[in-house]
Amino acid sequence: MSDKPLRPSRFEIIARQRAYQGFFALDVVDLRHEQFDGSWSQPIRRELFCISNAVGILPYDSRRNRVVLIEQFRTGPLGAVRDATTAQPWMIETPAGLIETGEDPEMAGRRELVEECGLTADRMELIHQFYPSPGASAERVNLFVAEVDLPVIGQSVHGLASEHEDILNHVLELEEALSWLDDGRIQGVTAVMALLWMKSSSAALQERWRAGRD
Repeated sequence: MSDKPLRPSRFEIIARQRAYQGFFALDVVDLRHEQFDGSWSQPIRRELFCISNAVGILPYDSRRNRVVLIEQFRTGPLGAVRDATTAQPWMIETPAGLIETGEDPEMAGRRELVEECGLTADRMELIHQFYPSPGASAERVNLFVAEVDLPVIGQSVHGLASEHEDILNHVLELEEALSWLDDGRIQGVTAVMALLWMKSSSAALQERWRAGRD
């Protein structure tokens, strides 16, 4: 039996320069790192997309088994096509946003729910923390499920005009949201992860929240 490979733990940043600064930033990083055989890599140059940590929230009415998904224009899908007329830049996601200075993830999540959905959360529960694109981006997302009241199924438009937001809210049964996931209609990572989690965890979540109300 061969020896198990080492678990690397060391790296060295040789140089780091800010190449662009706008709403987001781009750094050029020269580095080297320890490899699984114990040796060191050659110097590597990487571009690093610098963005604040973020929060995503799946609003969920556990009494009625309903969720909110949002739909809005996103520039990311434009980069995957040569002909802009074939792009599908309106993405279905969960409410989400960057964590601002002085906020913790839950505070940011509650603020985003008000801004993007006009909703107030009774309680919030962390689903997971993850890096959506670790090969290129520093962003880490804190994904929550939030307890909300959703008495009416339908659509409404929300968002901050000051941030050029035009956000369509879809209030729908969880079963229908899961069918959107299964048929490929949903490709936004926060919605994909939240709904996959709900597939296996919604029953236990309902029980937990019901016990908390009793």
